[in-house]
Amino acid sequence: MVEAIRIGLMEGKTNRQLARELGCTDGNIIFYTKTYLPELRSKLNHRKQLAKDVRRLTIEKMLNEGKTTDEISAAIGLTRTVTLALIVKLFPERNKFTIYEKNAKEICALYKDGKTVKEIVAITGVSYGNVSQTVKRELPDLFRERSAEMAAAREQYRTQFGDYLDAGMTAQEIANVTGKNLMGIIAYADDNYPDHPTKLKDGWKTISQQSYYQQNPDKLPEDQKQFINALEAEGKTADEMAVAIAKKYNVLEKQGRTILLRHRPELSKKRMQKKTEELIRSLLSQGHTTSDIRSKVGLGRKAASAIVRRLRGIMTPTEMVIAS
Repeated sequence: MVEAIRIGLMEGKTNRQLARELGCTDGNIIFYTKTYLPELRSKLNHRKQLAKDVRRLTIEKMLNEGKTTDEISAAIGLTRTVTLALIVKLFPERNKFTIYEKNAKEICALYKDGKTVKEIVAITGVSYGNVSQTVKRELPDLFRERSAEMAAAREQYRTQFGDYLDAGMTAQEIANVTGKNLMGIIAYADDNYPDHPTKLKDGWKTISQQSYYQQNPDKLPEDQKQFINALEAEGKTADEMAVAIAKKYNVLEKQGRTILLRHRPELSKKRMQKKTEELIRSLLSQGHTTSDIRSKVGLGRKAASAIVRRLRGIMTPTEMVIAS
């Protein structure tokens, strides 16, 4: 048995693998190794330590290069969960909870000093959503007070803006007085005072909601027209067409949707979402799993799961029985 253990260890087998082959426990393998093969055990431990050191250096290098956890786990041959646990163990300063606590203290200090959320984002590099959520969670009273002040300021600005329009000022004159961007002034007037008579005079224009290609359909690339017509002839849905366009022109799916909407502006986002939900609803009623739905519809895991959860809540009892 000792000889079999020695040969197995030299071949790189683990204690558990040897235990299964020899019909004993891991503890038996460890006992025989310690008692009868001390030199081999010492040599193997040295090799293990070297492998651990190499793995640590690899992880540290990839973290410094900004690699994701998935990329690191693929490089070192471990699962994502094990890789995350290893990163937290080897580099506790990179623990997400430690990082959050550090960021939260800095964000709260800046917010108490009177900085706005946008200013804190520029200073800390933390996303707008995370800064906002941190302030809401850590400083709820101050956040409500600031929110009330901002709401009052917005209402005051709206009243003042209406006074400028009543006085017959042009968009450029309002921009000069308020220090705002000219296009922002025009967009604000379109949203809040769409029918004000001053906007019909010279010096004002309405921001067009149509893109260049929608205004000039004859400028659309001919090959895109033909490809989209072919997809429609095959009976593809809007989402399937967007995915196919993205693959053909080697772009992201979002850009594929943009190309599609240039040619078919009637396929708005809401309509596309409705068709996607109808397709997912049909697949659910046929008993398909979320994984199958993701592959058939071409959505990400989170997006598909969110739609499935929502639809499961509004499905009929008969459909729920079939899906289950």
